[in-house]
Amino acid sequence: MNDIDNKRDKPTLTEQDLAAKEREELIKAAEEVMQETDEVYALDDERRIKVLSPSALVFRRFIRNRLAVIGVIILIFMFLFSFVGAELSPYGYQQMFTTTEERLQDFGGVQENEDMRFLIKEGANFPSGARAYMLRAIGEGKDSYEYSGNVYGIEKITDDAYIIKAGLEVASFIQLGRNLVFSSEEDLPDGLEAVLRDAIDAGQSEVEFEGEQYSLETDGRSYKIYSGSPIVLVSYNIVTFDSAEANNSFEFQLAIEQAVTEGAGEREIEVDGVNYIVSVDQEGRAEISLSDGTLYATLSRHMVNALNQNLHLPIGFVAAALEAIENDAESFTFNLNGVEREFTFEIRYQRYVLREMQTITIYNMRSAPSSEHWLGTDATGMDMFTRLMYGGRVSLLVGFVVVFIALIIGVVLGGLAGYFGGIVDVIIMRLVEIFFCIPTMPILIIIGAIMDEMRVSGNSRLLYLMIVLGILSWAGVARMVRGQILSLREQEFMVATEATGISVTRRIFRHLVPNVIPLLIVYATMSLGSTIITESTLSFLGLGVKYPTATWGNIINGVSTSYDMNNFPWLWIPAGLCIVITVLAFNFVGDGLRDAFDPRMKR
Repeated sequence: MNDIDNKRDKPTLTEQDLAAKEREELIKAAEEVMQETDEVYALDDERRIKVLSPSALVFRRFIRNRLAVIGVIILIFMFLFSFVGAELSPYGYQQMFTTTEERLQDFGGVQENEDMRFLIKEGANFPSGARAYMLRAIGEGKDSYEYSGNVYGIEKITDDAYIIKAGLEVASFIQLGRNLVFSSEEDLPDGLEAVLRDAIDAGQSEVEFEGEQYSLETDGRSYKIYSGSPIVLVSYNIVTFDSAEANNSFEFQLAIEQAVTEGAGEREIEVDGVNYIVSVDQEGRAEISLSDGTLYATLSRHMVNALNQNLHLPIGFVAAALEAIENDAESFTFNLNGVEREFTFEIRYQRYVLREMQTITIYNMRSAPSSEHWLGTDATGMDMFTRLMYGGRVSLLVGFVVVFIALIIGVVLGGLAGYFGGIVDVIIMRLVEIFFCIPTMPILIIIGAIMDEMRVSGNSRLLYLMIVLGILSWAGVARMVRGQILSLREQEFMVATEATGISVTRRIFRHLVPNVIPLLIVYATMSLGSTIITESTLSFLGLGVKYPTATWGNIINGVSTSYDMNNFPWLWIPAGLCIVITVLAFNFVGDGLRDAFDPRMKR
């Protein structure tokens, strides 16, 4: 009984005590957990939760896009290829290369003479009008004609040669009773009067005295005496001499023509005290040799000339060429300038063309890729690989400068229109609409034609092209910037900038424009590709950068025919691939940046 009473007298734990005890245990456990947490997740622990900056988040999103990374790699390669590679190239982009090759080259020609050649005696006068009358008289079959009070006699030597004799009146006889009175205004040779009187008594019409020919004409009561010495040799034949110092006098050529009239064979003539041997063949061609057998001259209707006017062809060469033609030979050999050379004939436009195999230096045009020229050479012998690198430099430079100009103009005008609104917005937007309505390609074609007419230099043309393209491209940037600023200017941070008294310029370009930069970066990257295509198109059409300045566009412009495209692919495929790959790379990077800057994109 006492035990029961003792138990009842012991104090018991109430519910409050139990709750307090549980709280103490929980607090103790929490402290232990906190202590354990502090020990495990220290500040330098890798399991600590990391908080990334916005730029780091954008970079992480960007590198997750494999196409964007590939685009960056391609662009890095293109920049190194164009700017670094061009400096390391051992060649210049306008350097022309030459090579040597064996080929048949035109050396000269042999042509049959179809025109009469007039050889006038020294000191004689034979005007052009007398020549015309002579041709008409020959055509009418006359043996004399009169021109300007003078009578000219025509003596036919052969079908190819005529002698024109002067018909000048030198004396006269007048019948007075039974006597003939002689009169003359010129000093005639002694003894000529007696010879003329004998000729009149004998009824002769022509006499020869001391190598001169005289003709007599009478009207019944008087006689007129005309000198009939040859003054002009008219011939289709051409006399070719061995040297410029040879005797090419009137008497020499007249003696040869007269020797030819005697037919084929050899005969000896004497001119100015020198004896010559004339050998005439069945065709009427003649070779004139000295008494020791040295070939001196040739006579033929064929002219043998070298293309090089300063080269004097020796008479032996002319004789060999004419002999080959006579024998219908296709070629002949001759020791010219100490070298045995072979010449072939080619009939071209009814003319014999002399050709020979020569080693010539030519531009190394359209050569295939080799160890010396990795991508071959173009139509002017320039190294294609070097021009491709320099062309990339120009094309990329044009793209970046044009986009930079468009961004500067577009950001300024778009920012002003979006922030101020009202009349400023209306004016700028109407200007934007005007630029959107401008036909870009026709304007560029007109400007290109103007620069062609003004003969603008290559560097100036490149500068003008970049400025014009930049001015024509800013409207899209301005509209995009205006739309973004219209939505941003009502945000709380802009209200705060206005409340703190920050200037308008600082609000626009310090707080608003930086928030538009992500979109500007995307726009610029996407626009670079289209700008490069535009420049390439203009250069391909001949309206952009002119040759020989290298761009990818005018490199392709060098291939203008289907024959070139099919047979010389190295002239256009590399440049075309560079354009395609570069534009794709810019598009990949632009898509990657757009996705990286947009936080709503799913990853």
